[in-house]
Amino acid sequence: MVVRGIGQPMSRAPSGFFLATGIAVAGLFALAIEDEADAQGDGPRAYQLVPDGTQSYSEFLFWMSGNNAPSQGTIIEGADLNIMLGVSQYSTTVDIAGHQAGLLAVVPYGDVSGSLSTLHGRTPTGGDSGFGDTMFGVAFGMIGAPALTPEQYMAYDPGFSMAALALVTAPTGSYSSNRVLNMGGNRWVFDLGLPMMYYAGKSFRDPHLTSFELMPKVSFFTDNTDAPGFTDVLEQAPIYSLEGHVTRNFGTGFWASLDALYEYGGETKSDGISDNNLQQSLMLGASASFGLTPAATLKFTYGRVIWDNATGSDETMVRAQFTALF
Repeated sequence: MVVRGIGQPMSRAPSGFFLATGIAVAGLFALAIEDEADAQGDGPRAYQLVPDGTQSYSEFLFWMSGNNAPSQGTIIEGADLNIMLGVSQYSTTVDIAGHQAGLLAVVPYGDVSGSLSTLHGRTPTGGDSGFGDTMFGVAFGMIGAPALTPEQYMAYDPGFSMAALALVTAPTGSYSSNRVLNMGGNRWVFDLGLPMMYYAGKSFRDPHLTSFELMPKVSFFTDNTDAPGFTDVLEQAPIYSLEGHVTRNFGTGFWASLDALYEYGGETKSDGISDNNLQQSLMLGASASFGLTPAATLKFTYGRVIWDNATGSDETMVRAQFTALF
């Protein structure tokens, strides 16, 4: 795909173009925002094809409770946290050797507050507000992801597709080792994933389009060399995740999905000593997307961890997403 202004102008798009893209691809590259809130996954239809020239702006709101901190991979055992998180995201598409690729930038902001448990029975409280860690990403369509004009897109039979995903999170968020809770993580995070999708339907405009989605992903963390408390250097092992969705169109203006996310790993070391806090969790949820106008959509997601080990996530989450295509 090509960036808008280089490819076909949007004003020349055929009738029904925005309907096909806005309804079917409401979650265009919604791939990074859930990493800012950790155990949400990348969401349904996050990697679906879009036509040449498509750009999007999304605004997200998260309401979360549990033991997950705002920074990716951070779980505080025994904590009772409340997070109100907003995320602004811009995404665009480029054509690389006839394959679709998507680029994105994500800026989170919000507030976290709550209480923490300690070995001595105390429950210190704390909080932070401001910006979280900025994220940048690219997804390259390797299989079944050609660069398409609007006319080609409307008639395209999607079938199977697979992309390669790379995300980088920079330590730009609000952080102080003197606080027990922070919006930022004070470290770099690198994510690699392979989103795979199979679509049952004649085209993305099919009112009964059904998709089956699966994505393995691994997250790597650099050391936090200014950790909170009495720790100088905090290390964290990679986190492995497997995310799945089943989605279905119900007419031309609404689709819904069942969502699942399993995570494993992420054990930390404080100054080289293991914290014995391996994370395991399984979250289930559901999403619903509504077409507000031919170029704007609204999506809601509810998710809850139904199983975890003693040091895993126990999060409950509600998310609202507004996306405008242009």
